[in-house]
Amino acid sequence: MSRKTSRENAFKMIFAMITKGDERIPEGFYEEATDSEIWSGKEANDDDKTYIEKVCPGVSEKEAELDEIIKKYLKNWTIDRINRVCLAALRLCIYEILYMDDIPLKVSASETVEIVKKYAGEEEGKFVNGLLGEYIRKEQKD
Repeated sequence: MSRKTSRENAFKMIFAMITKGDERIPEGFYEEATDSEIWSGKEANDDDKTYIEKVCPGVSEKEAELDEIIKKYLKNWTIDRINRVCLAALRLCIYEILYMDDIPLKVSASETVEIVKKYAGEEEGKFVNGLLGEYIRKEQKD
């Protein structure tokens, strides 16, 4: 699996955690998760598992911090109005930017926007792109 595919799979898990209110990766998840809708038809290798096992609990642990950042860049919106797909993707991306130095922030942002477009649509992709762009311009350096 590529990092891009791992990111998409982590996004799916974060989305499921938001939807179900569960903050952990279920025991035996990798062995039972053979559905191509979950794993994009590719088996998770050790690097994929390491990435997913870092970001999913990390996003859950840092949820309040991540949400404060998201709230700061919302214009005429509240966080509870954000589509869950967008919220999961934004949390994942901002977590990567803050806590994963090995991922270029532009790659993280670009792939996050693509995930949102795929699962929520073009308009939501523009929304996420705008929010991330503003965040990166004001708080991050290349």
